[in-house]
Amino acid sequence: MTVWYDKLPEDDFRIPSIEEAFTFSIPGIPLPIIGATDLVEEDPSGAIIITDFKTSGKAYSSDEVDKNPQMTIYQMAFKNNGYSDREILLKFDAS
Repeated sequence: MTVWYDKLPEDDFRIPSIEEAFTFSIPGIPLPIIGATDLVEEDPSGAIIITDFKTSGKAYSSDEVDKNPQMTIYQMAFKNNGYSDREILLKFDAS
């Protein structure tokens, strides 16, 4: 985290959570969805930015991003857990 933090540009973002677990249910699916986000930030306008860190030798292609359900699950989790009135931005950080 120190290396990541030292590379951050200066901004007015607030960090409400790092490595925070979540759970939510989808009607018709008997078991809850359980997971954890790597980093959640909030910008000055109140938008939520969810970042998922990936260790990869290359950036993800648009096709790989489009086929990855993980970010959709994150967005669903936040919409179901108190952020339904917020803009939610999602990003992968591959390094």
